[in-house]
Amino acid sequence: MDRSSMQTGYPHAMPPRKTSGRSPHTAGPPPTIRNPPPADAVPMAAQVVPVDALSDPHFDERMDYWAAQVFEEIPSASQARKLRKKGLLQKNGSMCPLPVTIAPGDVITLFPRIVHRKLYPHTVNVIFEDPHMAVVVKEPGLRTSGNRYKTLVACLPHNLAPSTAPDALPWPHTVHRLDDRTGGLVVVAKTATANMHLGRIFQHRQVEKRYRAILVGRLEGCGRVEVDVQDKPAASRFAVRMHTPSTRFGWLTTVDLWPETGRTHQLRIHMAHLGHPILGDDLYTGMVPNLDRKGLHLWALALRLAHPITKVPLQVAIDEPAKFATRRAWEQKRWLKKRGYVPHDSTPGPDSPALSTEPSESVSDAQPPDA
Repeated sequence: MDRSSMQTGYPHAMPPRKTSGRSPHTAGPPPTIRNPPPADAVPMAAQVVPVDALSDPHFDERMDYWAAQVFEEIPSASQARKLRKKGLLQKNGSMCPLPVTIAPGDVITLFPRIVHRKLYPHTVNVIFEDPHMAVVVKEPGLRTSGNRYKTLVACLPHNLAPSTAPDALPWPHTVHRLDDRTGGLVVVAKTATANMHLGRIFQHRQVEKRYRAILVGRLEGCGRVEVDVQDKPAASRFAVRMHTPSTRFGWLTTVDLWPETGRTHQLRIHMAHLGHPILGDDLYTGMVPNLDRKGLHLWALALRLAHPITKVPLQVAIDEPAKFATRRAWEQKRWLKKRGYVPHDSTPGPDSPALSTEPSESVSDAQPPDA
């Protein structure tokens, strides 16, 4: 062994490792949270870890990952981590600058952020509004929320009056989401208290949502579908409203749908499971021929829930979009014309079959089928 090896204890080609002078097991001070929410701040949402969470195979005890699953306001675990480091995502009323785990019974609260968002001056229909909440109509193709400029959230201040409540949110917040291609009613919170209560209402499934859809093929009667979505239990109910003959598809069926759970693309997956995909669906149609580039014929047209502040029952309903009736009339006209039932004035002849042109029940009268 040469002289350098004898002096350092390392082979000649390996220099001694530099150390910081501090034991690697010595923990430093916890990170400092800058500009935390004030002591009197009102959380905008809160979730309680279920008592049976440990029996759920999908339960993640890491707070960041669990929060991203249960909070509509948090799109990812990385976003939850950023909120936690800012003191906006708390466990049992305490800020957590370092990663933590959760257990059944823990209360996770989310506080509103300072919003730096560009206003999108786009007009949407407002069906209901008061100082605490609103219900608006999202058009198909408009994303509910996200980092894009053209979203429903980005245009809410352009359409809603500012709340005068002391816990008014700096920017109105959507409580739930609709798929990009689905249009219809969306509930909006204007205050932190309303947002927290509405979040619990949706979490505990204390809201009744009704959709209108046109399906490919002829579906009969009413029923219930229980098919897992993304390896999670999911259930939906359906009731047929009318049938329309179609030259291309044989029949089209107009149905009302009541989702009992809120999985992504749940209604689209459940209808496809029955062999009757929603008209215009390009993801779950399978081998069934479908309409291309004419939009998804799915519409959220009714909501029933308790008001988050007054607790008074609130029922909001709108009509189906005009394109639904247009599609049915077009398909029926082509079917009749091919069979010689329609004269030149486009009026069905005396020998034409009796076909329904309107749904069998109005928006306000429709009820979900029994279990």
